[in-house]
Amino acid sequence: MLRQFFLPIWRSRRYGIPFLTVAVAFALKLLLAPFVIHESPFLGFFGAVLVSAYFGPRGSGLIATFLAALINYYFFLSPSSNFAIYQLGQGLQLALFVLENGMICIAIVALKSARRDAEQSRFRVLRQQETLRQTNLDLERRVAERTQQLLALNVSLSKQVADAEKVQAALQQSEERLNLALKASGDGIWDWDIATGAVYLSPQWLKMLGYDPGDLPGHVSAWEYLMHPDDKIWVTETLTAHLENSELPYQFSYRLRAKWGDWKWIANYGQVIERDPQQQPLRMVGIHRDVNEKKLVEKALLESEAKLRSFYDSTDIMIGIVELVEDDFLIVSANAAGANFWGLTTADLENRSSRELGVPAPLRQQWVEHCQQSARDRKTVQFEYSHTTARGVVWLVATLYVIASPSRRSRFLCIVEDVTEGRKIQQALEESEARYRAIVETQTELICRFQPDGTLLFVNEAYCRYFNKKPEELMGQVFLPLIPPEDREKVAQNLALLSAETPTVNHEHRVILPNGEMRWMTWNNQAFFERNGTLTVLQAIGNDITARKNAELQMAESLHEKEVLLKEVHHRVKNNLQVICSLLSLQARTLSDPAMTQHLKEAQNRVRSMAMVHEKLYQSNNFSKINLRAYVRDLVKYLFRVYVPKNSQISSKFEIDPGLYLEIDRAISCGLIIQELVSNALKYAFNPNEPGEIWVKAMAIAEEQIALSIQDNGKGLPADIVCTNPGTLGLRLVKDLTDQLDGWLDVNGSCGSCFTITFSQRKNVEFPT
Repeated sequence: MLRQFFLPIWRSRRYGIPFLTVAVAFALKLLLAPFVIHESPFLGFFGAVLVSAYFGPRGSGLIATFLAALINYYFFLSPSSNFAIYQLGQGLQLALFVLENGMICIAIVALKSARRDAEQSRFRVLRQQETLRQTNLDLERRVAERTQQLLALNVSLSKQVADAEKVQAALQQSEERLNLALKASGDGIWDWDIATGAVYLSPQWLKMLGYDPGDLPGHVSAWEYLMHPDDKIWVTETLTAHLENSELPYQFSYRLRAKWGDWKWIANYGQVIERDPQQQPLRMVGIHRDVNEKKLVEKALLESEAKLRSFYDSTDIMIGIVELVEDDFLIVSANAAGANFWGLTTADLENRSSRELGVPAPLRQQWVEHCQQSARDRKTVQFEYSHTTARGVVWLVATLYVIASPSRRSRFLCIVEDVTEGRKIQQALEESEARYRAIVETQTELICRFQPDGTLLFVNEAYCRYFNKKPEELMGQVFLPLIPPEDREKVAQNLALLSAETPTVNHEHRVILPNGEMRWMTWNNQAFFERNGTLTVLQAIGNDITARKNAELQMAESLHEKEVLLKEVHHRVKNNLQVICSLLSLQARTLSDPAMTQHLKEAQNRVRSMAMVHEKLYQSNNFSKINLRAYVRDLVKYLFRVYVPKNSQISSKFEIDPGLYLEIDRAISCGLIIQELVSNALKYAFNPNEPGEIWVKAMAIAEEQIALSIQDNGKGLPADIVCTNPGTLGLRLVKDLTDQLDGWLDVNGSCGSCFTITFSQRKNVEFPT
């Protein structure tokens, strides 16, 4: 009775695990609540759920989950001791706890089920292993029986296998050697199935033309497409002949197009290896070898050989190969120039000794010694010698180079050049240089050559005597210390003017002699340039001009004294004329007759015009000529001050060439003419208080002709008064002064009055005022 009661309880004892674990978690939560303030109420119950799910039976994890949810909901979620939910967040938190723990329980149950299945599988495997062990024992017994049977068979097969392995090893070794050889040689393999047209092209075959696998179709047409058009015909003929008869060789070099477009030379070697019963070719294999560099080198060598052969046969220099034979030398070969020198053909000259050619013994011995020296030192030997021929004595320069010889005899490349003309030119140059040096050394002028930096390269005897130094003391030194420091910059500026277009320049500067004396020199500098315009050397020829400089200085001082004296003379003449003007003015004041007063005033103006000429000369730097424009302007302004009141409406205008200069006598005559005509116009041409203009013009109308014009727009003047019988002193003066200037007078009175005087001028040169 009790057994029946407690037996179900004992069987369900494992379902007490969730209650126990939840109770423990609840107790720990209550004990630790005072110490942990902000801990989540669900944290402690996760462990209870995990322990229940793992150690309890199926469903115990879910039981622990729901118990933990009810305890937290009632005791720890606000408000406590109540199953009501007042906040949505608390409900979500409780739902998430239940959901998460439910998922964990399901996962743990799945893991436990998998573990149980694995243990069952292990037990099944153990049982199967036992069965297999029994089966294995039976098999071992059977194998032992069969082994005895196979041993005999194995012995017979072992020998066959050993022989096959040897053959395979040999084939493998041969194949490896072939692959290594092909790889080392860089050759490409091709394999042509003639029946289908399919072609296998190895990667190396493609690489040598720059193609990648897949760039070309695997058909014979691709090979035909890459072939050079000039090679297709004969390559096709060679291929056809080999296909018909394999004994005919199939090897040649032809051109194929590379991927980058260039043509490359390829050596092709092939062989038909399979034919059908009717002897029709089925398969052909071969290799490709890159010979492009070789072909280019061969082409370059052929071109170089052709050039060398052309030079060898056409040059005037004798070139050949000689061989040393004891105390003689043998001409192995020679070019046309060498054969012509001996009067033979190249064929007749070859393999002939110097004795056979009649070379004198001393010259033959000289050649032998130089050949022995070149062979001993293994160096190039060059020597010069003379040889007597039908055209006289010629001078030759021989150069020997040791070269390889097929025999024990020493061989040399021999180059012989005729330098007879060069020696004649050199001798002429030496004689010319000697004559030039003799001329230069006997010159009294100072001659030197120097580099662009001033370093002296050559000085003649006169240069050395002038500076009282020896040539070795001057050459290699810079000439600038011989020049005063204040003149060096000017010398450098003058030398900088030299160029290929202007290679010569002259300049003067001072030099310092060894005794400290300062003297003047004039130099003619000439620069020499290379074809590219580079300055190489300068040559200077100098002369002492100290005496001339001293004379020029004395002349300058004397000229200055004369200029001062002449200026003083003009000043005194101007002052004397001014005194005369003052005397005439004083005299006019004492007269009561207006006519006499007017005459004295006119005379005073005439004297004043002459005084102004001397005043201008006194103020000018030129004492022989006077600027007409400045003189006329000042003279007319003076006359306006004398005759025109301040409130007058009469004005003056000038059109005078600023480059006109007149000598003193002509300037005085022109000044008197202008004074008379302008004063007459101011006095008689205009009515009082009426406006008027007076024009004064002076222009050069020819090389030595000047036209002077005085014009007004006043009342005018009949022309016959001047031309027939001038009745006044002023007009008579104008006509007389015009004749004095060798000029002519033209009068026009149609609109006002216009007087034009044309006279000659000796020179029309601009001088500073």
